Amino acid sequence: MQKGSASIIVFLLVIVVLAAGYFGTYGQWTTLGQSQEALDVVKMENEQLLASKAEVTNFVRSMDAISSNAGLADRALPKGHPDIPTLFDYHSRTVVESGLALDLLNIRDERNPELVPPANSIQSLDIDVTVVGTYEAFNNYLLRLQRSLRISDVVSVRIGAETTVGGAQTLKFDLTIRTYYQQ
Repeated sequence: MQKGSASIIVFLLVIVVLAAGYFGTYGQWTTLGQSQEALDVVKMENEQLLASKAEVTNFVRSMDAISSNAGLADRALPKGHPDIPTLFDYHSRTVVESGLALDLLNIRDERNPELVPPANSIQSLDIDVTVVGTYEAFNNYLLRLQRSLRISDVVSVRIGAETTVGGAQTLKFDLTIRTYYQQ
């Protein structure tokens, strides 16, 4: 009977050890499951943060690219003043490069110094240009104006015939060009 009671004692000890192991670790398994769920939530939030960081990084890069082109924007629409010397230089140079002869270049600055325009308002400035040359050269001049960064509109054009000293027939073009700047 000692062998039988030893077997029963061993069996009971095994059951006690298994029960102690089960009930001792059951709470830990629950905690482990909760920790795993919390870890999954943190991983998902981390992925969202990384995606947001990538979007912000791309936005900053695009803003840097735009701000590096601020000089181009200032040439297209000068801020604070019409930049008359640059405007005069550009038109006189463009006329000559187009193959025309410049007869008149008058920049009409009709701003009233007593009236201060509202901040960030768009102001205009008219330019009277008279050139002499061929139709092809005049067309070249208009194409150069169109490709210019400076925003401008051709308000009016008058075309007339003109005879030069040698008797050759040329054309005379009277233009009014409106350009803009931001106050």
